[in-house]
Amino acid sequence: ETGLLLVTVKAKMMFPRGAAIFAITRQGVETATKIRDALKEKGIKSQIYAPERYAQNVAVPVKRTKDAIKQVFSDVDGIVAVMATGIVVRTIAPLLKSKLSDPAVVCVDTSGKFAISLLSGHYGGANKLTKIVAEGLGATAVITTASDVLGKQSIDELAKKLHCIILNSQSLV
Repeated sequence: ETGLLLVTVKAKMMFPRGAAIFAITRQGVETATKIRDALKEKGIKSQIYAPERYAQNVAVPVKRTKDAIKQVFSDVDGIVAVMATGIVVRTIAPLLKSKLSDPAVVCVDTSGKFAISLLSGHYGGANKLTKIVAEGLGATAVITTASDVLGKQSIDELAKKLHCIILNSQSLV
């Protein structure tokens, strides 16, 4: 069959496992703190991670950010990375499994001007997380998924809204 198969499941809150916020510079940690506060306002728990020299009292100190991202990737519903998108893409590429199971990934520039939905935009909630982060920072949300750009609802968004899971995920391209 080529049709889409949906099954209703119990509703769950958005980002129940929370979000990990990663920053790699001093200014990035300041931006990460604002992001943490914006997420808290929306009821989303989060933890900031930063290199030992910038962690201060607001972040979990890490030796290698790349290793820390890999460590939490499967344990959170969202990752907000306050760093260049190239760093994030190279770090998460080997970890990717499915648009239905990968966490939402959002990149934010160090100064907090742009929040970019990078991975798991619809089903994983990155587009929503991007909007929350952008609103909290007074930043521009950058969302490039076709349905959003065209003002239409995607099938994976509809499935989530109806509390359904997609049984034949290969039908989503």
